[in-house]
Amino acid sequence: MMILKTLLSAGALLWLLQPGMAQTTIVSNGADLYTFANSDHDYLKSRDERYSTVGGSPYLDDEFQEGSLYFNKTRYTGVSLRYNAYEGYFEFETEEGIKYFDPQVTKIDTVWLDGDVFRYVYFQHGRTGKQTYMKVLHNGAASAYWYDEVIMTEPEESTGYAPAKPASFQKLAGAVYIQVEGKPALELKGKKSLDEVFPDHLAELNSYVKTEKLKLKNTEDVVRLCQYYESLL
Repeated sequence: MMILKTLLSAGALLWLLQPGMAQTTIVSNGADLYTFANSDHDYLKSRDERYSTVGGSPYLDDEFQEGSLYFNKTRYTGVSLRYNAYEGYFEFETEEGIKYFDPQVTKIDTVWLDGDVFRYVYFQHGRTGKQTYMKVLHNGAASAYWYDEVIMTEPEESTGYAPAKPASFQKLAGAVYIQVEGKPALELKGKKSLDEVFPDHLAELNSYVKTEKLKLKNTEDVVRLCQYYESLL
């Protein structure tokens, strides 16, 4: 976890140093952002009713923490946030209560929260493309992300051997995704998936993994691989 935190902090620095963001960032108070939020109170109410019978938590962290986000060429600070990984959006706390940013309406592409940087990523999910927030491990021509996925399990009826189980939120094992510029992010599933994830320089990449004895389940080694790939471009 310490390695992951360090890498995410490095990713945040790289992201902030990008020329485009450096030229357009304007720091503003978080309260100014709420005008843009799409918060359907009826939806939140019905959602909370659905959640009331579900075990576990849909959040990476149940507690709200102060963070910041980048929207419409502006960096908004002092926003009380938490990430609903099941729904795929950030909720924020105001004097009026809890609201949320619908990423389909309020296109927030970067969020800073508790030392992590989240980016709204287009990725390949089976045969379809989806978008969700992922933690930045490395930002570059080959960006690396950490995907925390939360699902809802189906309820189970009681049997003669076991009691009934309610539906429950379940956090899956995290996955690493690589996004090469101009393409959707693809899951890195080890050495055998290199030819799917990277469009070229496969011989050099395979040789580098072997020579450096990289373990592609280790996020630090994944970042090294991405940096090596970028050096070949």
